[in-house]
Amino acid sequence: MALPSLDAPLDDLVEAAETSEAVWDALGKLSPNQRTAIVLRYYLDMSEADMSDRLECPPGTVKWRLHAARERLRRILPAWVGRAEEDEPPTKGAGPLYSVQPAKEGDK
Repeated sequence: MALPSLDAPLDDLVEAAETSEAVWDALGKLSPNQRTAIVLRYYLDMSEADMSDRLECPPGTVKWRLHAARERLRRILPAWVGRAEEDEPPTKGAGPLYSVQPAKEGDK
């Protein structure tokens, strides 16, 4: 994850730290297989095919682990994660974790 600029306002630095903490806490609540899939895909930028080779499992298993992990993260992460300003591009290296939308009431 990219570090925020030291020239950024204090509120932005605090928000970035809170977001990072929430994401790491949420990753800790995933199963080891789900956490591995998320880290390989979004932090190490591995393709699903490369993940399948590395984990020595079928591509369908990789897809399922990613799907299950994203669903779990949607339920775990607070609603404010992913609410970036519309004019701001996403932070490089943030990956889709920051675009995870919270679960709706009927999706439980």
